[in-house]
Amino acid sequence: MMLYSKEDKLNDNQAKKIVKELIKQNKSGININSDNFYSTLQRTAINLGYIEDPHSMHTNILSHDDEMKCIDEIWNYVLTGILSPGGKKHYRDSKFFPHLHLTELGKYLIENQDYDPYSSDIYLNKLMELNSDLVDDVAQTFLLESLRSFKLNCYFGSVVLLGMCAETIFMHFIVDLKKFVKIDMSHTISTTFKNLLESLKPLKKELPSNIGQNLELWLSEFFNYIRQTRNEFHQPIVNNFSHEEVNGIILRFPTHLDKLTCLLSYFKNKK
Repeated sequence: MMLYSKEDKLNDNQAKKIVKELIKQNKSGININSDNFYSTLQRTAINLGYIEDPHSMHTNILSHDDEMKCIDEIWNYVLTGILSPGGKKHYRDSKFFPHLHLTELGKYLIENQDYDPYSSDIYLNKLMELNSDLVDDVAQTFLLESLRSFKLNCYFGSVVLLGMCAETIFMHFIVDLKKFVKIDMSHTISTTFKNLLESLKPLKKELPSNIGQNLELWLSEFFNYIRQTRNEFHQPIVNNFSHEEVNGIILRFPTHLDKLTCLLSYFKNKK
């Protein structure tokens, strides 16, 4: 019979990080009904610095509520398609619950966990490390609502909100870049984007390779966040998006935004 600590030690964010680390360390699968599941959680919590090492894994440091927080987080991963029933080991009894394994989507998320769509605060904080000049409070609100919609399986709404976030950022970017590059903003946002490409074309050779290489491509990919739910005339259009499509869109967004920031920083530093 398992004896638990009477005192809770973990908050929700710590439980989330423990489960992430547990999955990362056990890519072949986990069994939440195994005899060593509790001790594995406890060892992971120790390694992350959340609790002190009791020097004996027979000493129980985590409470029952701590364990349940972690199990709840594991089920969230199951419900969102990151974990799926069945283990990787070829045993007859490992094909279903309580054995769990990473899906292909799950493997991708674990490898790119700096921008986990299911941890909004972590995603935003990481994004702001480089891009705080372009991401104002309005853009942050759109972004957080986009992530929230994604977690609620509202995929079209998530893409619409991410497009609004991208549009807010793009207009800030254009206004700031106009201080260094002549850009005509007197028409629609689509025409403004075309004018941006034309204005940058003669300057492309002087740009650092990490910015100038495939310049038109990555600028177009960023602008496509705006265009995915609106046509060339900025009128709304309805598209069907799958979980995997929206997850990929959200994961790629920071990469393209980083490029905008680097391009703007180049001109600022050149001044």
